[in-house]
Amino acid sequence: MQSTRSVSIVVNTLNREKLLKNTLDSFKYLDYPNFEVIVVNGPSTDSTEELLQSRSDQIKIARCPDANLSMSRNIGIAMASGEFVAFIDDDAIPEPEWLTQAIEGFNHEEVAATGGKVFDASGYLYQYQYANANRLGNGKWLLTEPSPQYCFPMSFEFPYLQGTNTIFRRQALIEIGGFDEEYIYYLDETEVCLRLIDSGYMIRQLPNAYVHHKYAPSYIREKGVAKNRYPVLKSKVYFSNRHAKSFFDQATIDANNHKFIQNQRKDVLSCVSTGRLEKVDYDTFEEHAEKAWRVGIEASHQPQKLITPQLIEKFEADRAKFNCFKTLVPEKRQMTLVFLCEDYPPDLLGGIARFIQDKATALARMGHKVHVIARSHSHNTVDLESGVWVHRIVAAPQPLTPEAIALNVPQSHWDQSQSFLWELLRIETHRPIDIVEAAIWNIVGIAPLLSRKFKVVTSLVTTLKLSLPSRPDLTRNKEMMTTFVDPMVSLEEYMILSSFAILAISQGIATEIEEVYSLKIPQEKLHVAHLGVQDWSTELLPLTSEKSSIKVLFVGRLETRKGIDRLLEVIPNLCLQHSKVEFHIVGDDSIKLSRNTTYRNKFEKNYPQLCGAQVKFHGKVSEEELRDHYANCDIFVAPSRFESFGLIYVEAMLCSKPTIGCNAGGIPEVVIDEETGLLAQPGDGPTLEKALNRLIQDKQLRKRLGENGRKRYEDKFSDNQMAKSCLEIYTSLIKSLTRSVEPISKNISVVP
Repeated sequence: MQSTRSVSIVVNTLNREKLLKNTLDSFKYLDYPNFEVIVVNGPSTDSTEELLQSRSDQIKIARCPDANLSMSRNIGIAMASGEFVAFIDDDAIPEPEWLTQAIEGFNHEEVAATGGKVFDASGYLYQYQYANANRLGNGKWLLTEPSPQYCFPMSFEFPYLQGTNTIFRRQALIEIGGFDEEYIYYLDETEVCLRLIDSGYMIRQLPNAYVHHKYAPSYIREKGVAKNRYPVLKSKVYFSNRHAKSFFDQATIDANNHKFIQNQRKDVLSCVSTGRLEKVDYDTFEEHAEKAWRVGIEASHQPQKLITPQLIEKFEADRAKFNCFKTLVPEKRQMTLVFLCEDYPPDLLGGIARFIQDKATALARMGHKVHVIARSHSHNTVDLESGVWVHRIVAAPQPLTPEAIALNVPQSHWDQSQSFLWELLRIETHRPIDIVEAAIWNIVGIAPLLSRKFKVVTSLVTTLKLSLPSRPDLTRNKEMMTTFVDPMVSLEEYMILSSFAILAISQGIATEIEEVYSLKIPQEKLHVAHLGVQDWSTELLPLTSEKSSIKVLFVGRLETRKGIDRLLEVIPNLCLQHSKVEFHIVGDDSIKLSRNTTYRNKFEKNYPQLCGAQVKFHGKVSEEELRDHYANCDIFVAPSRFESFGLIYVEAMLCSKPTIGCNAGGIPEVVIDEETGLLAQPGDGPTLEKALNRLIQDKQLRKRLGENGRKRYEDKFSDNQMAKSCLEIYTSLIKSLTRSVEPISKNISVVP
């Protein structure tokens, strides 16, 4: 079968340990079942060798004595056991289908090489689609169609493939002698394609087989500017003098090379004038231009420096062993899942971004193709982050569709959602999408839902309507309620009623929404999957000394819904009773109350003697600081009047901390009263104070509840458990696709 044909991926590297690690990690997500990985390390002076040795059981390792890309590639060819040899740069990331689609291109014995499209450093725009060159070494880099018509021996113009995304038939490479080591850098893969075509082979330029090229600094270039241009100049002179003489006289070849060097000279001068290069760089360029001209012409009169029998023999033992690379692709059906999320780390503006990251990363570890589409405030980018393809997309102005107008979708929300839809459609040109999941907050999934092109699963978290009791800034503004809140609440209801399926993060949030919105979600459409958190407790530094104080931690926005008012009410009395207790308040403390003050301002005014001593307000903190707060506390408290789930309790339990919550929303599904924590009544100060008193006074109770909480986290709320439960739901949804997707009946029709 073609899909099982063996491939050797060769990565040639030099002083790029961190980037090389990303490239090697990306191979875990390839969906091709039969490939090995060879890394040829040049004279690196960084930690590349240590990285390679740490992975010596997964990859083959070789060394190249010189900073010569063609020499390094020939070593890779000699070591390769595969029928095909695939080259990818050490600053490049392949998409999952890269090898599968590339090998499909070898549908005839005459095809000696295939290669796909290459994205630039943004991951969004093309660096290369199709390109041709001529015998003078001049390229056409911006072609939008392949050129198979030029694949015949001695064609003046011919197609070539970009070196970071090229797959060769190994035997064809051996026949032509591999790479010419006179090409240290530049035109190396172009010249190989030319010799293959002259030998009667075909070069196939593919419309897919995508690779993302980050185009990192090297000994050739720094900060996007070429400093050392000698290899480029010499390769151009050498190439044209070796391959153009059947078409032009020497004067024409020389004139073309002079023009090429002059264009390079102008670019150097421009970079000097703008400060990107120094004057000394121009002087060096002139020295290099003279040397490149002389050496390039001299070398063109000598035999090519190709693979030798001695090199093949040297690596015969390595070639005899095919070291199949182990991927994460599941044995059963591999899914393509896309999550829509306003923000994504490192931009953390709420719990949604955190649990989406943990869920997406865990599903990627299970071998599925996972995308997250989030907002960007600068430009569109696509990056592979911990196995997840993260698309950060600028919300561009979008015309409202008739359906969006009829539903009164706010323009700003439509711009974002419709921009996300366009990116979904772009992803689907790469691979079919199985499930699109979008949190209901800010209706990010409205455009995909209205398009009816995707199976949109709406994730139930706290909605705008549920948050209104703690939003006096909205409820006291009649115009805002009429023009924004009421339409948004109607749209939330529309999404609940019209989505392909509903994924509730707790039974409590589903029940609350049914009551508040006066609707009933059919059981066949409602699925509950609790959230989970990646276990980052092992990354925390251990405490170095015995603490003299008892630290109580609150995490959340300082607003009424989070119960901060009741906590601040009981703190003074608790501080009076317990001199060693400290309260650490973490979260946004800038939210205004009705009298243009904040809860923090009010407390500091009334209890200045406690502030900075037993009560410390920390405001917003980084993720690292937040984790340290969890690790250093003795008791975690969050007396929310309502939580759709309560991720903060899980994070505390992860750190073996006893928790105090309220018997409301999804909190009782996380915190088991008297087993992993204590539950007060929502909005009730006395029961909250009683719970805090018990834990402050009883060290053994804190220990028991904390240990039980950690076990409950491991059993129920790890990121792996979250991914598994969601995967079961996605699988059942896909199996049920034979049934039609109908809206829930409440006088709301689905747009066809």
